[in-house]
Amino acid sequence: MSTPDDDALTWAGDPDRDTTNITWNAPKARKSSTGRSSSGGVAEVSRRKKDGFDTPTASATQPATRRAAASDRGLSRPQSGRIETATTNANVELIVTAVFAACYLLITVAWLIVALRNPLAIADPLGNAMFTLGLWAAVAAGPLVCGGIVVLAKHLSLLKQSMLFALGILVLIPWPYLAWAS
Repeated sequence: MSTPDDDALTWAGDPDRDTTNITWNAPKARKSSTGRSSSGGVAEVSRRKKDGFDTPTASATQPATRRAAASDRGLSRPQSGRIETATTNANVELIVTAVFAACYLLITVAWLIVALRNPLAIADPLGNAMFTLGLWAAVAAGPLVCGGIVVLAKHLSLLKQSMLFALGILVLIPWPYLAWAS
């Protein structure tokens, strides 16, 4: 039984126009003797059968259909391994960055509490303004350092990024909050 959304894409009495299981495969480019790629510029339409195998149903040229049908439609084993490794590395990098970002968030909240509490009142108005400005700069420093490392250290390895994150955390430790809380 089809859903109303699927019914909107079909015509009554025309099973050929069933568009629920259509996938598009672009032909792979091949080098010709002139050095130019000769893919034919034709995209092949294939329909997924009930058993999960693709069968070509339409193509602008027959030779392109034969080449595409004969070619491997999925990734070869070495390519698929490289993609899985890259995905795994990206996942690990994302998790490590998220953990350090959470640490920077905690540091920012601690500095925010210190800045709102204003533990010290200085008699000199200029000194008091500079001290307050320094507290709010410390609040802004956490997100700025974390964002700067994420954006500017993309090309570095995960170990070097982690060392930069750890160094930033050591520099931004909220000592007034730790002294007040203990």
